[in-house]
Amino acid sequence: MNSPLLLYGTGTARGGTGICVQTLAAHSQIEYALDPTLPFYKSFRNSIIHNNKSLANSGFSDSSSFGEYLHSNSHLDLFREILTSDLSLEIESTQLKYLCAAIQRRCCYDSSDLSKGASCLKGKTYKDILLSFLDLIVDIRCNGKDSPCVLGIHENWTVEFFPALATSFPDAKFLVILRDPRSVIASHDAAPMQLRTNFLSFVRSIRKLHDLAYAYLDMPLLKSRLLILKYEELVCRPEATSRHLCEFLDVNYEPGMIDPENHLEPGQSFKRDGVSSFESNATGYNPSRIDRWKQHLTGDRLLALELSMKPFFDAFKYSASSESLCNYDQM
Repeated sequence: MNSPLLLYGTGTARGGTGICVQTLAAHSQIEYALDPTLPFYKSFRNSIIHNNKSLANSGFSDSSSFGEYLHSNSHLDLFREILTSDLSLEIESTQLKYLCAAIQRRCCYDSSDLSKGASCLKGKTYKDILLSFLDLIVDIRCNGKDSPCVLGIHENWTVEFFPALATSFPDAKFLVILRDPRSVIASHDAAPMQLRTNFLSFVRSIRKLHDLAYAYLDMPLLKSRLLILKYEELVCRPEATSRHLCEFLDVNYEPGMIDPENHLEPGQSFKRDGVSSFESNATGYNPSRIDRWKQHLTGDRLLALELSMKPFFDAFKYSASSESLCNYDQM
């Protein structure tokens, strides 16, 4: 049997990624894991820093978030190294042990069925480790059946690692999930306090996602290998959008993909609860979720967000509110 097509996806927290992953994972020939490998990318970034003396003063600690990279020369130097790297970098045995434990903890959130096996990942390079994790997905979720046609991992906040993945896996494809930033921030603001972060930091990370997604469209390395999916398109036109996804992945469309009864908790027989700040059991495709931000995001916070994101609203066809633009024109 041919090796499966590898798929790597990304987006942001509160960005509608859950329903997109559930739609793909409901396909009989697709195995797609949600957010299990963030420590892998942090470890890879840290190894880039530790193996390059010129990055010693980058200002990033091993536990630092990824950031936007655009506010100092040292951060830009690291950003360039990440964009031009590949996964052939070797990993030390002590670091591998720590990484396996970190991935195991991360799996507990959205891919709990993979948690136990994550402690046994193997390999000498970061590519080996990622392949080991992909094998783990097949072993656990296919349960002795044939390998899927498409095999992949979605991990939020990791868009800057797409070139390294594309270089290391020349046949892989890539998916960026976008959602109206106002909906993202409104959901963030309504989330429990322990799940919130700094407003400006969050906006910068959203901008990085949009910025690199737009830049990648013209990158030869990713030509014909990248699809940008808007959450709004999926919830308004689930069948048409899912058919488009299947064409991109070269698999046949299955109507069961968009049946919420098939959106199950990984490794379980019960439905997964769509994570929402505004409703319980937020399953399925509900177009009313698109404009809900209008009741929750107003005033200076809305204006600051729209001014920060205006170029990306234009690029990805999100319309800034007339009220905010009017207020800005009068300043």
